[in-house]
Amino acid sequence: MTMTKLTRIKKTAGLLCILICSVCIIPHVFADDNTNRQMLSASEQRKFDYFYYEGIRLKNAGKFDSSYEMFRHCLEIDSTSSAAMFEISSYYIQLEQPEKAVSLLKKTVNYSPENQEYRGTLATLLFNMGMFGEAAEEY
Repeated sequence: MTMTKLTRIKKTAGLLCILICSVCIIPHVFADDNTNRQMLSASEQRKFDYFYYEGIRLKNAGKFDSSYEMFRHCLEIDSTSSAAMFEISSYYIQLEQPEKAVSLLKKTVNYSPENQEYRGTLATLLFNMGMFGEAAEEY
């Protein structure tokens, strides 16, 4: 196998992993997302929900750029949405921008401290970056 094929396989496997994880954790994400969330009007909530689920649909269809934009739009509507932050952080991880991912995941955990999926993702990323003390605090 050539290096190009191996690189493509690794990227595809990583994206597939994120896709599977997001599909499995969506129910848990919304269950814990209300701890410190700002109050939205009914109209704003409908818009947020539309863009969030459209982002998920696009992500599942492999349209990652468009999906990212949907989640960014969600944060414009509700800057405290842990679910949208978590989705965007997964893109930063895949784009090998761990510092941005850590920053966003810390905000995510701050807004939904009881969500173990968020904490576990943050802890794993910190551990992989060699920040063992901070990782231990999240576990």
